[in-house]
Amino acid sequence: MHNAALKELALDYIYLAYDVPPEELEKAVIGFKKHDIKGINVTIPHKETIIKYLDHVDPLAKKIGAVNTIKNEEGNLIGKNTDAFGAKQALINAGFDIKEKKVLILGAGGAARAVSFALSDESDKIFICDIIENKAIALANDLKDKMKIKAIGKKSNYEILKSLIIDVDILINTTPVGMYPDVNKTPISKDLLADHLFVYDVIYNPLNTQLLKDASEIGCKTLNGIEMFIN
Repeated sequence: MHNAALKELALDYIYLAYDVPPEELEKAVIGFKKHDIKGINVTIPHKETIIKYLDHVDPLAKKIGAVNTIKNEEGNLIGKNTDAFGAKQALINAGFDIKEKKVLILGAGGAARAVSFALSDESDKIFICDIIENKAIALANDLKDKMKIKAIGKKSNYEILKSLIIDVDILINTTPVGMYPDVNKTPISKDLLADHLFVYDVIYNPLNTQLLKDASEIGCKTLNGIEMFIN
């Protein structure tokens, strides 16, 4: 997709994907500078940890605490977050009005940070659930401190999710559970879903995740991650 766009715009660049283990991240950043790479996309699990290796982080990305886009300006790496705009715009395009809605977000990583901050200016309350409870609580506390919104962080398990589902309007998966190649996995049991929910999965490979299949089967409105990715 990126290379097709570059070709269409007649730009003499190429987009390449690199698998960088967490322990090699600092070396990779040094390499980006050394080889004069013009821009970088950052994905799971580096969106938060890469910040400490950057020269500058824009105000929104700093507030969110996660970066997904880096621009190299003469050796200075500048981090930005475009996930936040993309996530909110995708919901607007889908016709979902977030105003005064209760939100349940699965995951507490970089994508969860972007999505939760993007929706916090209009939503009524945000629940964050993660298998690592401390991460969920930390993100909820950041939302309360920086955005002055009602936010609660909890451990993600069957009983907790069951108690929350009945009280929320939208369920958003920001975890990689269900992403290719593990396409048969889902972050939440199908029997917990209810037809009043709008179900949004930020994964775009595959477009129709197991979560979205389950949600559609019980009558939920759904949205995949391609709009967020494009925006």
